[in-house]
Amino acid sequence: MTSRKTQQEIDKTFKKVGEGIQSFEGIYDKIKSSSNAAQRDKLEDNLKREIKKLQRFRDQIKTWAAGNEVKDKGPLLEQRRAIETCMEQFKAVEKEMKTKAYSKEGLSAAARLDPKEKEKAETCDFLSSTVDILQQKIEAMEAEEEMIQASLKKGKKDTAKTNRLSDIARILERHRWHVTKLELLLRCLQNGNVETNQVLDIKDSIKYFADDGHNADFCGEDETIYDDITLGDDEFGIPTDNDRVSSQDTQSIQDDDAEVARSKTKPDPGPARRPSTQMKSPLPVLATLHNGPSSVASSSMKPAPLPTRLPGETLKYASAAAAAAASDKSGVGIAPLPPPPGTTSSTASPQVHHAQPVQRLASAAPSVDGSASQQQAKSPTLSPSIPTNLIQSFEITKSRVSLNPSTSVQRLLTASHHTCPEPGDAEKPRHYKPQTPYNTPIYYPQEALPIFDDPRLYETGRIDTDTLFYIFYYRQATYQQYLAAKSLKNQSWRFHKQYQTWFQRHEEPKTITEEFEQGTYRFFDYESTWMNRRKADFKFVYKFLEDDL
Repeated sequence: MTSRKTQQEIDKTFKKVGEGIQSFEGIYDKIKSSSNAAQRDKLEDNLKREIKKLQRFRDQIKTWAAGNEVKDKGPLLEQRRAIETCMEQFKAVEKEMKTKAYSKEGLSAAARLDPKEKEKAETCDFLSSTVDILQQKIEAMEAEEEMIQASLKKGKKDTAKTNRLSDIARILERHRWHVTKLELLLRCLQNGNVETNQVLDIKDSIKYFADDGHNADFCGEDETIYDDITLGDDEFGIPTDNDRVSSQDTQSIQDDDAEVARSKTKPDPGPARRPSTQMKSPLPVLATLHNGPSSVASSSMKPAPLPTRLPGETLKYASAAAAAAASDKSGVGIAPLPPPPGTTSSTASPQVHHAQPVQRLASAAPSVDGSASQQQAKSPTLSPSIPTNLIQSFEITKSRVSLNPSTSVQRLLTASHHTCPEPGDAEKPRHYKPQTPYNTPIYYPQEALPIFDDPRLYETGRIDTDTLFYIFYYRQATYQQYLAAKSLKNQSWRFHKQYQTWFQRHEEPKTITEEFEQGTYRFFDYESTWMNRRKADFKFVYKFLEDDL
């Protein structure tokens, strides 16, 4: 029973809708009869203002129709259809006003619609109106079915009402089957897959069923009227009972196909990617320079930290050479430095008192003793201004080069070169991967808003159920799908694992056992109509109830 306050609001809205439609039709008639361009523009603005008011009323009516507070939804649907009719009229007026009178489009408008196109448009209108008629009859029979079920008393059998319920169920099934076929036929006709003559051949049979198909004693239905027309059920994705697959499996197949398509059609990066390769770390360059017969000055150091000391030793040799050159210019008598690593030289230092430390360090370098490596790591920094210490460092480096390089060290060094960081590694990671990628302008948003990952948004109840169902079915395997499912469960929706569908009790179940419960349920039809439907006398088996969240 609708509450008194809600009923008053509905009546008030209906009154405003009636006044708005009356005002809209008055302005619409003036536009049609007016020939003054300036006056037509002014009337169009008034018409737009009226249609916006009606659209606000339509949104309110849709809210009432989707809720459970109003039982009799027939008047709501009638008012909604009346508003939508006005919206279609406004679209036609708007399109006509945008077409300039002396433009190519305006001059060729009359000549463009040849007899075949006109016949096709009339046939499409016939199919569309027939679908609307059948939908109205389906809604009327569903309302009658609910009234009969409500009047049935528990424990008492009423044969007449039971027979009427079975007739209604049979008639509803046939009507829905015809609606599906007619919608598919309309799409095929609009896309050019079906000829107009084929539809005109079965027009009388369709009209006959639309007029008398709701009668219980109707027996003139021809189930083969669509057999001569190739409707292409597979092309338009009409599901059958044999190929009812879960939406998760279908989505995974689509993701795999999208990945294969992207890998095949991925363009060559070309010169645009070359700057990133040129901006890599200079370590591969060092490896190239030292990759010769005398390569890798890390032979004596088998532990892993050794490759990182190679650039340091090279810099020490360069510092020593620079210091020697400066001392030659200043007239200080220092013997010339030995040649760089990789060349043989028998030149010895004239300062004999430094020879013994050099020999000791050189002999200790090949050893793998841990204390020696620690002592080298802890040695104080040598000042470039002391030539003797620089010569000592160079002698140590030369002694290491003379040894054979370690295979493991070479392998580690090569692996480190392959994993050098690039400038792209510093960019923000992109965790969002679109399920159905499409080339859009770069200034469009490329990622979903982070607010949709906030659980508080779902807990407030500001997201309507249609949006939650969209997130659940089209944002699969995401955190958003989990939040949407949790929010739906908080609104008393329950997920049926066998049918992959959300159900909600329309009323208290008539039968409740430990294994199942039976009664009238509401379910969200995500495959065909994308709206809430009712299922009477439905048995919900508990083993198919999702209870993981």
